[in-house]
Amino acid sequence: MDPVNWFEHGQVCKKSRKRRQDDNQVKYFARSWALHKSIQILMTECLAKIPDVNVTEQNPVLLDTFPENPENPPPPPKDEDNSDDPNHVDEEMEPRIHQGRVVADGTLKKDKREAADLKIITTFEEQPVPILIDITVAATHAVSHHPRTIIGANGDIYSSKLADHGAHEKDKKHAHYLHDGNAIGFALDSMGGISESAMDLIDHLYARGEQEKRRRWDSETMRVALKKEFLDRLSMVLCIHRVNDFKFLGIPNMRAKGAQLAHPPHRTLRH
Repeated sequence: MDPVNWFEHGQVCKKSRKRRQDDNQVKYFARSWALHKSIQILMTECLAKIPDVNVTEQNPVLLDTFPENPENPPPPPKDEDNSDDPNHVDEEMEPRIHQGRVVADGTLKKDKREAADLKIITTFEEQPVPILIDITVAATHAVSHHPRTIIGANGDIYSSKLADHGAHEKDKKHAHYLHDGNAIGFALDSMGGISESAMDLIDHLYARGEQEKRRRWDSETMRVALKKEFLDRLSMVLCIHRVNDFKFLGIPNMRAKGAQLAHPPHRTLRH
């Protein structure tokens, strides 16, 4: 009921996306969950193509890879349901069922300790290095994010500072562990902005290698092509969700009785 713009509604409302189960039951899920899951799947596929990078685990628990920081220990595991309503069901946590099998397990985990999204091991340095990648996507149209998204005297200039803020929030989470810089906040914003830490990771994984220790790329053409494929597909994931914003909640609800429209009704084009 709050007076918010359509794009903000599309990015934060848990009923801006929906899916239909095999039993014809409609389930709703948050935009952030779907976008997050798409990037996780994309990174799993693309990073596995790098010759000296091994993708070993999805949703790894941070404490299984890095010891806790004794000066800043991690918080206790979250309760399974912190809702005041005992009958509360979070659709975002429910698995997605397709043709009788689970194709996406959401964020529901038996282990309630803090986790990242992807664990990889690089083998192009002196010894194998485990890296945990923690994905986050911040909504540019949320009112609380406007100060980091919109700049300029007239508030008409877009800034990607929101993505760096998302990475900073992940850094505070990772500070509970002794990870030596190998827990990475892979942060983006919903307009396509990317954090400095995320770009540094991409450049590191797709690097040519030092002169005395070249990477195991089949060719320079292969290296460039794989990096371009990853960046292109990452852009397309964000683009698809932007299109869905327009498709689902980017235009006024013409059927709402008594609703005041900020723009005139869209006319049907005739050819």
